[in-house]
Order: sequence, then C-alpha cells, then structure tokens
Amino acid sequence: MSFLRRDKSRLSVRDTTSTSSNTSDQPPVSPHTNLSFFHHDNDNNDNNSNDNNNNNSNNMTTLNEHSHDPDSPRSSVIALPQLLHNSPSSNNLKENYRGFHANKRPKGIANIPPLTQPIKPRFKRKSNSLLNKLISSTKKDDSESTSLNSNPNSAPSSRSGSIIPSSRDEKRKSASSASSNSSGTKHHKFRFSSFDSNLSSTSSASPPKDKSSVKDKMIKTKKSNSVASTDTNSINSNATSTVVMPPLSIDLNLDEMHDIVKTPTDTENINKISKLPSKTHTSNVKNWQAPDSWDVKTPLKVEELLPGHKHRTTSSTSVDHQTSSSLTTTSTSASISGESTSVANIKDSEHFDENHLSEERFSKLPVLYGTHHNHHIANPSDTKASHIIRVFKEDNTFTTVLCPLETTTSELLAIVQKKFFFESISNFQLSVCIGNCVKVLESFEKPLKIQMGLLLLSGYTEDDKLRMIGREDLSFVCKFVVENVFLRSLTHDEEVALSKNYVDVNISSLNLKNIPIIFHQHTYEIEKLNVANNPSIYLPLDFIQSCTNLAYIDFSHNGCSKFPINLLEAPQLTHLNLEMNFLDEIPSKFSSLSNLTNLKLNSNQISVLPKSFGNLKNLKILNISSNYFKKYPEPINNLTNLIDLDLSYNDLSFLPESISNLQNLQKLNLCTNELSGSLPLYLSKLISLKRLDIRYNYISNVDVLAIIPNLEVAYASKNRISAFSDQMKSLRLLHFDRNPITELKFITTMEMLTVLDLSKAKITGIPREFIEKIPNIEKLVLDNNHLVTLPSELFKLTKLSSLSIYSNNLQTLPSSIGALKHLKYLDLHSNNLKTLPDQIWDLSGLSSLNVASNNLTSFPKAPYAVMKRLSSSAANAATSGAVVSTTTSTGTDSSEQKSSLADSLMTLILADNRLGDDCFDEISFLVSLKLLNVSYNDLIEIPPNTISRLTRLSDLYLSGNELTNLPGEDLEHLKSLRLLYLNNNKLVSLPAELSKLINLQHLDVGSNQLKYNISNWPYDWNWSWNKNLKYLNFSGNKRFEIKQSHVKNPETGEDFDSLLVLKQLKVLGLIDVTLTTANVQEQAVDFRLRTTGSEFDNYGYGVSDTLGLRDHVSSRDLFVQKFRGNENEVLLCAFDGKNGSPNQGHRISAVAKNIFVDNFTRELNEIKSDDEIENALRKSFLSFNKEINGILTAKKNNSFTPMPKLSKESSELNLVDDANAGCAVSVIYIKDKTLYSANIGDTEALLCRNNGDQFLLTQKHDPTNREEFERIRASGGYVSGQGELDGALPISRGVGFFNFLPHTTCAPSVTKVNITAEDDLIILASKEVWDFISYESAIDIIRQDKNDPMAAAQKLRDFATFYGATDKIAVVVLTFGNRQKQSSSMYSNYGVDRRRRDKQQVVGGDSNLRKLEQEIEPPIGPLALVFTDIKNSTLLWDSYPSPMRSAIKIHNSIMRRQLRITGGYEVKTEGDAFMVAFPSPTAALLWCFQVQQNLVTADWPSEILETDQCCVVSDNDNNTIFRGLSVRMGIHWGSPVCEPDVVTGRMDYFGPMVNRASRISAVADGGQIAVSLDFLDQMKSLTVKHDNIKNNVESLIDAYQGNENAGLTIERELNAIEELGCNYYEIGERKLKGLETPEPITLAFTNRLKLRFEIFQKRIDQNHSTRVVGTLPVDIIYGLRTVSLRLENVCAAINSGGKYASENFETHSSGAISQKMNTTFKDVDMISLLNHITTRVESCTTTLFLRQQLSMVKGNEGFIDTMNSPSIGELLDEMKVIIQAFGDITKKL
Repeated sequence: MSFLRRDKSRLSVRDTTSTSSNTSDQPPVSPHTNLSFFHHDNDNNDNNSNDNNNNNSNNMTTLNEHSHDPDSPRSSVIALPQLLHNSPSSNNLKENYRGFHANKRPKGIANIPPLTQPIKPRFKRKSNSLLNKLISSTKKDDSESTSLNSNPNSAPSSRSGSIIPSSRDEKRKSASSASSNSSGTKHHKFRFSSFDSNLSSTSSASPPKDKSSVKDKMIKTKKSNSVASTDTNSINSNATSTVVMPPLSIDLNLDEMHDIVKTPTDTENINKISKLPSKTHTSNVKNWQAPDSWDVKTPLKVEELLPGHKHRTTSSTSVDHQTSSSLTTTSTSASISGESTSVANIKDSEHFDENHLSEERFSKLPVLYGTHHNHHIANPSDTKASHIIRVFKEDNTFTTVLCPLETTTSELLAIVQKKFFFESISNFQLSVCIGNCVKVLESFEKPLKIQMGLLLLSGYTEDDKLRMIGREDLSFVCKFVVENVFLRSLTHDEEVALSKNYVDVNISSLNLKNIPIIFHQHTYEIEKLNVANNPSIYLPLDFIQSCTNLAYIDFSHNGCSKFPINLLEAPQLTHLNLEMNFLDEIPSKFSSLSNLTNLKLNSNQISVLPKSFGNLKNLKILNISSNYFKKYPEPINNLTNLIDLDLSYNDLSFLPESISNLQNLQKLNLCTNELSGSLPLYLSKLISLKRLDIRYNYISNVDVLAIIPNLEVAYASKNRISAFSDQMKSLRLLHFDRNPITELKFITTMEMLTVLDLSKAKITGIPREFIEKIPNIEKLVLDNNHLVTLPSELFKLTKLSSLSIYSNNLQTLPSSIGALKHLKYLDLHSNNLKTLPDQIWDLSGLSSLNVASNNLTSFPKAPYAVMKRLSSSAANAATSGAVVSTTTSTGTDSSEQKSSLADSLMTLILADNRLGDDCFDEISFLVSLKLLNVSYNDLIEIPPNTISRLTRLSDLYLSGNELTNLPGEDLEHLKSLRLLYLNNNKLVSLPAELSKLINLQHLDVGSNQLKYNISNWPYDWNWSWNKNLKYLNFSGNKRFEIKQSHVKNPETGEDFDSLLVLKQLKVLGLIDVTLTTANVQEQAVDFRLRTTGSEFDNYGYGVSDTLGLRDHVSSRDLFVQKFRGNENEVLLCAFDGKNGSPNQGHRISAVAKNIFVDNFTRELNEIKSDDEIENALRKSFLSFNKEINGILTAKKNNSFTPMPKLSKESSELNLVDDANAGCAVSVIYIKDKTLYSANIGDTEALLCRNNGDQFLLTQKHDPTNREEFERIRASGGYVSGQGELDGALPISRGVGFFNFLPHTTCAPSVTKVNITAEDDLIILASKEVWDFISYESAIDIIRQDKNDPMAAAQKLRDFATFYGATDKIAVVVLTFGNRQKQSSSMYSNYGVDRRRRDKQQVVGGDSNLRKLEQEIEPPIGPLALVFTDIKNSTLLWDSYPSPMRSAIKIHNSIMRRQLRITGGYEVKTEGDAFMVAFPSPTAALLWCFQVQQNLVTADWPSEILETDQCCVVSDNDNNTIFRGLSVRMGIHWGSPVCEPDVVTGRMDYFGPMVNRASRISAVADGGQIAVSLDFLDQMKSLTVKHDNIKNNVESLIDAYQGNENAGLTIERELNAIEELGCNYYEIGERKLKGLETPEPITLAFTNRLKLRFEIFQKRIDQNHSTRVVGTLPVDIIYGLRTVSLRLENVCAAINSGGKYASENFETHSSGAISQKMNTTFKDVDMISLLNHITTRVESCTTTLFLRQQLSMVKGNEGFIDTMNSPSIGELLDEMKVIIQAFGDITKKL
C-alpha cells in the first residue's frame, strides 16, 4: 500500500433519497451552502419500500461493489447534465495574444489571455436577501429536502462526482458534491452563489437507439432484480417511466437559520417525500452552475442510466460474492442507491468485458481496496460470522466492535457512533493506518475484510484465530482510527515558501485536503501542479477549470480507490501521473484529455481499459506496469503516436496482432509477465521500435528480433531461449544472460553492437565468424559457460574495454591479448589457466585483472624496459627519500609514460593459485597497484624489498598461506595501507612496525598461531597506536591471551591490555582467545564483540565477516549451544541489516537479535508437542514486527511509553533513522536429530552432505520472484525494473521496514529436515556471498577445512571477496560431529596414581604443605576451572595494610591446604585471586565448600573482624553465617586449550572456557559459589550415577565405564558433599562482561551456610543482582537515595514558596544511577555514594528541624507553611538575629 497520510477530510451522512450526497472541503474563510437535487420515481414505491427497509445494508453493498461511487474523495465532480451552459462562448478570445502564456499552451488550444485581476472565490456569509429569494421560490421543496437531510439512519459517505455529457449538447458539464448530515444534527453547512432566477430542469428517458439491445438488457435486468436486494434509500426507476428532477434543495446551517427552516423530527416525512409524484418536483430554476470548490452537488441524470443510453450501471447479484463471479448487466430498470453512480463505474455497453472481474483475478491473494473486493479473503462460512475489530479515537482510546466480515465503513461508523457517544458522525471518517501510511476508507469498503486481508498478507493464518484476534492491539499490522474531519490550512512559513512560484506548484506531502486558497488567486499562472502524497486530496472543479494553462498534474501516492473525475475537466493536460494509487477502473470519458502526451497509471489495480482510451491520439508515453492485466488492453493499439509503452509486471500471456499498429513505438517493456513460446512475427512491423525488454518471462524463441528493423537495445534475461539467429544491424545492446543458449550465429555484421551479455548460458565455443560480426563491441560478458578456448580473433576487438569470462574451463590465453590496448577490465577467475602470456604486460590501459582460482604457478616476467625504468626510479627515490614514481624524469608526455601494465594496473587478484614466494619479484614492478590479493597460494615468506615498492597500496590480502613472519620494515613503507588480511597463516607474533600504519582500518589475523605478550612493546605489535582501526579479528588463535597488563603506554598513559583506546572500533573478534582483561567494550548497536568458543560437544562453530562499504555494524549472529538449558537443542541465527542510517550502527538488527531468543523460548514453552515447533517459529518471527513496528507506530502517534523491560536499543528506535531500515533473518534450530529452518530475506542456509550434495534450507525472498511479486502487488506495492520493492528495497520480506508496510512482511519460510550421518555442516551466509559463489562451489571451497569451522568461514568470506564481492559479508559455519563426545573423557585425568612426584615440585616451599599429599598432575581435556577473589580487598588493604598481610596468609594457607587434600591443581595466582583446575566437578565443588566453611572459623586478626566488610553475622540460633574475609567463587566445566608456560613450566589454560569461568566468578558476591550450567549438568549426571550405584541399579565399574579408580574417587567426593549438604539456587541468566551469550547461573551453598542466600533472595528476585555492600544490599542504598531526593524536593519547594515542587529529576536520573549501581560501581564507589546520600539526608532533616523550631518560636506550633515560608537566606538571617540577641543577653547576665 503506497500512499501517505491523508489530511483529515470531511465525510457526510448519506442522504436517504438523493442519488448523491456528500460533504466536501470548505475554504477556511467562508461558510458554505450545499445544493442538493433529488429525483424520485413514482413507480413501484410501495413495493420497493418494504424491500428497501429489509435489505438496506445488502443493497448498499451490492451496488457499491461494482459501480463507481460518486460519494468519494477520489471523484471530484458531480454532473448537472440537465443544466445547460448559456454563458458566452470562449471562442471570442483574441488569437493574436502575445502574453506570458502565449507559447506555453497545449497544442490545439486557443490563446487564453491573463485575467485583469486575480480570481477570488466569492463566498457569502448569511446572505439573507439571497436566502429569502431562494426560499420564496422553492419554499415547499426546501422543507422537504431538509427533512431528507435529517434522516436519523443516514450513514456517512465520501465525496464523489462524475461528468456526463448531454446527449444533445457536446459542451462540458460540471457539478460538485454537497453535504448531507447525520441524524438529528443541526450543524448543516451551506454555500451560496449567484443564481439565474430562471434555472430549471426537466428530464425524461431518452429513447434507445437500438431497440433489440434494449430489450435484451431489460430481460437481464429483470432477472437480476429478482435476486438483488435494494437499499431502503434507493429508488428504482423503470425505463419506460418519465423521470423529473426534484426541486432545488438547500442544506442550511439550522443553528443559524432556525427561524427560517424547521427540521423534521421523524422519518415519516422522508417516506412521504419518496412517494411524491414526479410531476410535483419540477423546478423552475434555470441554467446556473456553481463553482465546484463550493461543494454544490446534484444527482446523476437518471435518463443516462437507462437502456438505450451510451452508458449503463452495474450491480452485483450477491452481497457475499459467493454466487456471482461477474458483473450483472442492467436493463430497463436501474437501481440507484443512496450513493450516486459515478462515470468511473459506467462501462461502455458494446466493449466492456464482463469477465475481467472474474474470481480468477483474486484467486490467490486478497485485493484490499477499490470498488471490487476480494472473494477469497476468508472461508464462506466466515463471511457471515462475527469478527472483532478494534477502532481507535484520535486520543488513542478505543472500542472493540463485533460485526460481520461484510460490514462496510458506513455501517461500522454507525456502530462506533453509539460506542463513542458521538452526537453525529457526519464530521468523522474512518482511516486505516499501516506503518507510516494512512488511507481514508470509502463508505463502501469493508474494514474487517481489510483487516483480515492484511493479517493474511502479513503471515497470519487461521490458527491465529483471525476472527478474535482483533481484540488485541494490531497497530503493528493495521490501526483503524475514527478521525474528526477538519480542513488543514497552510502555515505562514509554508505559504511564504509556496508563494514564490505559481507556475510550478509543488504542494506534495503537506497533508492537505484541498487546494490552498492562495492558489485560487493565481490559477491563470499555474502550469504544473504536484499534489502527490496527499491522500484523498480534493481538486475542486472550478479550480481545475480556472487553471487554463495547467499542463502537468502529479496525483501519485494518494491512495485513491476511485478515479478523480475532476481531472477530466483539464483538457489542456499533457502530463498526468496517477501511479501508486488503488484505481481499478478508468472512466470512459478519460478520452476527453485529448492533449495528453505522458500518462502514468502504474502500480494500481487496473485490469481493463475502456475502448475510448484509444482516442488519446496524442499520447506518447504510457506506463501501466504493476497492474492486473491478464489480457492485453486492445485500446492501446489505437494510440498510433505512442513512443514508450510499459506493460511490465502484469499477467499478460499473449500479444495481439493489432500491436503492430503502434508504428511510432520506440520502447516496449514486457518484463515479468507470463509470455511463453515464440515472440509473434508481427512484432517485426514495429518499425520504430528501438528498445525491447522481455526479461523474466517464459519465451523460448526470439527469432523475430532479427527482423525488427531499428531495434537497438534488447533485454531477454531469464527466459527459455536456447538458440537465436540475429541480423539486427541497428542493435547496440543485447542481454541474453540466464538462458540455455547453446548456439551463437550472427548473419550480418553488427556494426552498432557495443554490449553483449551471454552469461549463465550453455555455450561451449565461440565461432570465429561470430567475433567477426561484432567488430565494435566494447563490453563482452561470457561468464558461467563451458568455454575451453578463446579464438585469437577475439583479441582483434580493438574497442573492447571490458571482458569477463569467469567460471569457464579456459586453459590458455592467446598471446594476441596484448593487442587489446583499450581493455580496462579483465576477469578470468575460476578457470584452468596454467600460465599467463608475457604479452599481458602490453595491456597499457588495463586497470583491473582478476585471475583467481586458476592453476598459475608464476606471474609473467616484466619486460626489461619496465624493470630498468622502475629500478632507476626506485634508486632515485631512495636517494631523495621520495616515493617511487611510475614515470621517468625524461620529460616525455603522458601517453609515452603509460606504456605498460605497470603504469595502469590498480587491482590485481591472484588468489587461490599455486604461486610461490618468487611471484613478488614481478608483482613488485606493478607500482600503481592499490589492491593486491595473493591469498590462498603457497607463500611461505615475503621476500624483502619487494612490497615496499608498492607505496600506493591500500588493500593487501595475504590470507590462507604458510606465512610464519612478516617483513616489518617493508610494511612500514605502506603508509596508505587501509586493509590488511593475514588470517589462516602460521604467524606466531606480529611485527611492531604495524603500529606505524596509522591509516590501517581493517586487520584480520584470525586462525593463526599467535602467542606473544601484548605488553612487549616495542618488540611486538600492540594496537594502541592504530587509532583508526574499525575491524580487528583475533578469532581462532587458541593460544593467544589478552590479559591484564600493568604496563602503561608511554604516549597515552593507557594500559597495553586496554581495547578501550580504539574509539573507532566496530567489530572485535575474540573467539577462542583468552580474555582476562576487563578493558573491553560492551556489545552495542555500533560495536560487535565475539567471544564464544568454536568447539562444542558434537558441534563446531565458526564465523567471519566484513564491514564492506559500510563503516558501521549492520550484520550480527547468535549461537546458543544449549538452548533453553537443554543439551539436545542448538540455536543459530543471522541478522543482516538493510538500509538504515549510514552514520550509525544498524539498530533494527540489534533489536531483532535481542528479542528473538526470548520470543522463541516463550513460544516453545507454550507448545504441547514437537509437531508445533514450526508454528512456534512462525509466531516468533511475527512477533518481530509486533515489537519493533509497534514501537515505531507508538512514536509516530506520540504515544510511546518506555517500559522497564524494554532494552536501550528498542527505546532508541526512531522514525528518522529506522523507518526505512530492516533486516533479513535466518534461524537454524536443532532439536535432537531434527533441524528446523526459518528465514525472511536473502540470508540463505545450505546443508552440506559428505557426498557433495547440498540441500537449501531457506528461501530467498526476492521481489522479482513471481510469488513474492503477487503478494507485493496485492498489498499495494510494486517492483521496479531493477528488481527492488517500491524502487528502494532489495528484499520482499524482513524485520522492520516501517515505511514499506504492508508490502513487506516478516512471515518466514519454514523448513523441517531430519539430520542423518551423511550431513556434514551448515553454511549460513549473507546475500553477497551467494551472489558470487554457487552452492556447489561453496561446499567445495570449505570441504578441506570442515574440521576447522572458523577457518572454513573465513575462507568462504575470502573467496567471495576475491570473486568480486565489495559489500558487507557474513558467514557462519556449523559442523556436525566436530568433537565426538566420549562419556569416558572426563575420567581420563584419573590414573592409578594422579599425584605428581617429579622434580617440578617446589623445593623449600611451605613445610606444612609438604606434609600433605603431593600436587596432582595438571588435568587436561574436560576439567573444572575455579576462580576465586576476595571481596573488598582493595578497600581493606588501603584501610588496614598490616592486618591484611596476616589475613592474606591465613587465606592462602586455607586455600592451598584444602587444594592438596581435595586434589586440585593451582594454575596461578594474581594478587589475592586464585585460578585452580580440578579433574572432576565433584572435586571442584567439594574444595569450594570446604574453603568457605574454613574461612568462617579461621583465626582472623581482630582489626579485620571489626570492619563492616568482615564482621560476624549470625542467625537466630547463633550459627555463624559470615566471619572474616569474604571470598567469591565461580566454577565452570569445559575443555580449555592446555599448554605449559615456557617460563614457569607449569600448565596454563587458554580459550573461551577460561574467559567464561572468570566472568562467572565475578557474578558471585562474597561468600557465594556461582556455578555454570555446564558444571551443573555434569554434577547432575554424576549424582544419577551415584544414586544408581547406591540402589544397585548398576555397578561402579559399569557406571564409570571400567575406570574403577575414577569411580571410587568421585563416589568418595560425592559422599563428602552429601554430608555437608548441597543446596542449589537458580538466579537466572546473567550477562557476563565481555561475553556475547548470557549464562544461566546457579548458587551453591552447604547446609551450614545456606542462610547466606536468604540475605540476597529478595534482591535476586527484584533486581537480578546478588550485590551487597558490607551487609547492606544495593537496593537499600538505592531506596535511601530516593528518600534523599524527595527530602531535597520538599526543601526546595519550601524554599521557593512551592514553585519548584517537581520530581522529574528523580524520575529521569533513577534509571541511570540504578544501572550503574548494579554494574559499573565498585564497592568503594558504593560506600562513597552511601556517605554522600547520608550527608544529604542529614542536611535536609537539619533544615526542616530548624524551620520547625523557628516556627515554634513564632508561636505557630511548629507548622511549616510551604507556600509562604521564608527562603533559606532569610532563615539564616533570622538565626543570626536570634544568636546575636542570645549573645547580648548572655553578656548582660
């Protein structure tokens, strides 16, 4: 639906007897009158009356569905066919006029002189004399017509009109619409003008010209009338009856004219009037016609609806559309409802195709708007059943309405009137808001059907209970709003801006309802009028008629359901734009615009054109694309002057022979239709045709193109053409790509052909004769064919500038390639070339060469002349210190200087070959290079002094080689280097010279063997100097560690471990890297951090990406191994942002990532069986737009209220940055052996099998896909020639895209697959990858690296890059069975003797420890890591340094003693923190329990026990809960990277497992033990084994798989744990600092210490925090702060006399301070804050106490008057006086 918000326009109540009744716009300066004419039938009134009363709503629906409704804001004119123009002829104008517009009039239009003064609409206020004149002439009729207007049952209708020429007069007629108000209201507006006192009209049925046809029509109508029901207010007229127009009726403002006109109080008068004989309604008023801007209206002349007349109306025989599939023709009787029949619905009786509205048109998808409604929105049983709809008022209050699906807008408004207690609904209209679009509904349109259609198009199904879903807030899909109609005036600034140009008037997108009054005064100047994006704007007839020089009108994007008839009153129009509306019919009188040359009707709902359309003989450009034409519109072929015809994106399957009549046609677009077979030979008769587009059809033969004489451009992509023979001499451009072409044969020489695209065909060879026939070709594309060799004649194409032949089977290049002096672009990647000819150095114009993925072993040697010249330049540069130049200093001109490849080549791609180190010897002479890619070759070392010559190099790719070091000194010379990719090599360290590359923005060193000290500056590289880095990737370096450093950068003073110094950083990859520093950025909208591991049980995970052309983050991914805490569930997601603000991170993709897991978890928890998982996925995707677009909708309506659980990213969504943005989403969910895939957009997933096969798990939602295009078209959108939705969006489905609703949807394509042993891996990649790599190639590329998913992902990204991808890339690889889970692996650390007795035992250590058991061997493989830390240790050291030295010794002694007893390995200590490894989870938990209990009973220094942090805390039974140092502990189970430290010789551990264990310990508070989910799972597994052994279910040996020693040890540890008691308390998921995925955390306590949890339980439940300061929970401090703020607020109010009593600061600051208190505030910060709050409270209470005491002194009994109390200054002055008096008294005493 492509329309913008309409300015609120007035609707009126349908008049009960008039054929046309409406309220229209009012200029803001004057009251108006409405002139209403009523006609009545004197036949069958009694019979029809009963039927009408019984079938009111039915007939209303019946007539409206197939007849043009004149009461519509789309139609702008009411005809007065019975009124004749007697004004003087306009032919008296002077033809010799030479004024301003003399040369600007349309052809054939006489000169129109300027007016002597501006046109000013004449509005009269309460013209009593005129009123009396009118009343005296039509007194009786006046009261009767007023009775009609006061019908209490009338419903609102919209403005419409029609223009019907009199059968006796060819002059134009016009009229305007009038108002009719609702029941009982007296607020009638009226307009007056000068009348001719002799105005009168009589009419009768015209005799039919063809009696036989009339007789047939009479028979048909009688048959239809027996079925069709009529409206209470409709009047049926027989063809043989005489129809007399009713008298003139004045619709008065009864409040102001109460003494003149009385309003009927009942409906009896209405019935009486409807039964009056027609002869009593003869009017004596003569030929006067009011200006249309005055909203005067009259009914359509009935005689013109009768048989024998040229036009006829149509009606449906069934309201529910179940029994009728076509229009029912009318005959001798025409049924006229309360809404007058418009010319837009009057068909030509001889040429109207009755089948064009058949149900076949609507068989697939609902058409939401227009005069013809969808027949298949719901099941037949649902059409009569009641549905729920929520209707809002403008203040966002709402009511729910239960009514049938067929309820019309008028009927719904009548119901809403009672619900909202409106006095009248005449001034209200119903609008539907969808995203950023608003459409005002016509009275006949059906809101419930629209709601259901939108829900279906949005992905909802009957399973979602569509009948009842309306009770929910569906604002994110559609919102129905009852709006009060008002006329919007221009602001002063708008008026000033617009008044500068009255020739080209642009008032688009101003939310207007009518033409502003300022333009009425300058109508003679207006030549161009742009009213686009003003939905339902009304163009008054008199304004259009006054614009005598108007030649251009833009009425696009206005949501019109009916043709704006008043446009037909501008016959001088040459350009008319009506695109992006909902027009489904074109009036037959459209041909009155005979001067039209340019017409746009694209993106509407038109399926047929009237025959008269062919009379537009001057039409040259016609666009009717994106409509519903199934049959070629024949009237077009009569437009003999047509030059440009666009019929794309329709349903045409046949071209008639009459198309050959278009002899002047130069451009013909038939793209995306259903044409098949051969193009007809008669197309050759289009002798002027120059451009033909037949893409995306099913055409198999195009031989006719050879005989179209002047054809220059032909697009025939993606058809079924297998061969063609061409002899088009004029052809310049030919696109035949994506066709199964096997034969190339040109008969004649194609002298004019410059561009030829034959890619993705089946061509096996290029005949030499073919090359000879295209001598002047400039661009030749032969990609993805089966070429083995190239003819030498190919290189005789001296004008060739671009040659692309990638993905063929070429083995050699002819040496004659050097002759292509004009060649600039050469792409030969993915062939079988073994060598390149030496003559390639002769390509002096070549700027880009791509020979990736060949079999090259060397690069051709540079010519001696080139070597000599460049060597000389290099020597000179070395002497002078200048940069190497590509030119010599001999003074030769530029043409001589650029004599070889060295001077021109800027891009060289040699990736994926077999090049060795010596290739750099030749490459180094290509000194103009800016991009060099030698990835995935056999490079071991870069020779020195080679790349240093490439001083212009900005992008250098060295990935996928065997490099072990880098030439630092050479890299130092590459000052322009912006990108450096070194991933997938064998680098151990990075040279410090990289720090001198200050322009470096992208650095990838992933999947190497890095292991160096980042603080070892200046010997090794540190990032601190590369301030411009935006992309930094270390992922895959499993031994690389970024640990806390105490070494400062001498220049910045920052720690060397800090990544916070990189302010421009957007992507940081740390997968598999050990990260123990906290100086790293948190995840944010514009910062992407990856810290997960790549190896999991049964799965391997790898990810790689690039920023591409964006400088900000837009792609994100998510991997959860144990989804929902279940070992058998895995979740993998990818989010690829589209559009969005270019200056910031992509917010929609970030929000989508944040909300999906919770939504999907909630849906899975609600299902009853796995059969409903697919539906759960669908609902999870639908909830995207419910949340995201719901927020944007609320912000658009200024009704957004931040919720506590709403994330920061969601709250920051805004219409400026995010309305056009959205993202593609792909999700892989695996449960057991079943894989579920769901996606929207173009991020595709591929399941790869070990036999080389693949299975596509996703569906690409491309707008050019036929199914997607049908849905887009049904929702009101269109697809451009570039294949973009609404000309801007490359995908048809996605999250967000608020401004593209409802054309986009987030309904996913869901696939279910069973995983088998043959399935190897899944590739999930963004669009850019699949654009350059086929599915089969992707599998082949990563096959060798499938055991290393990180390297595989990086490799696939790199291949896409050197195949041509330039935009952002994201690749995720998930492998199956990467690590076979062995249940016995955890017992491998238990041997016969696991204690160490080697020389590495420390000699001379603690003698007490030597008495204990020896330290165990360091565990490897799966193990438990424990991190510990003393709470508040920094504060204690600062306060009590001496006691803390003693306390630390006690602490360390307890830790190490229990470590020897339990059997753990001390990895290392940092300060007072321990890192300990255990071979089993039971040993780790037992050690933690024993340490915690021993710490409580230790002999601590008394100074420590007296502190708040270490004081004794006991329970009611005097059991000690806290005492002494409080230690936090964290346990995690996993498999870290194990490697001995080269200095200490002790085992060290690296990787994400270490990171997570460290972060888990940070979650715990003092005295707590926090354990991860993996650890808890292992404990539960061992507990089950333990219980089975105790219950004799299985033996110890069987339970522990034969490892009896391990079993005995673990059983002993479990028994010890049972004795202590083990209590687990889940505290939910916690976001761990620096890590991507949250971790479910559980606290473990012994029975003795479990009361510790109760201290934190309340805070755990409320704030998800376990933080305590001393014994005071954080929430207590937070509450005390709130008290202090309120006290200060009270004091401020008293001090200011009650003027500044506001709590806004408290509200606004609470969120920020609360977040900091629970996250970034350290304990010392919390103590400082507490002291600060306490001081503030004391200050406030002191002030209040002082005021109270002074009040008592004054005799006010301590009362403080808030409004009249003295200020604090005055208070102090009083105290000063009192103190002085006291002092004086004291002295006297």
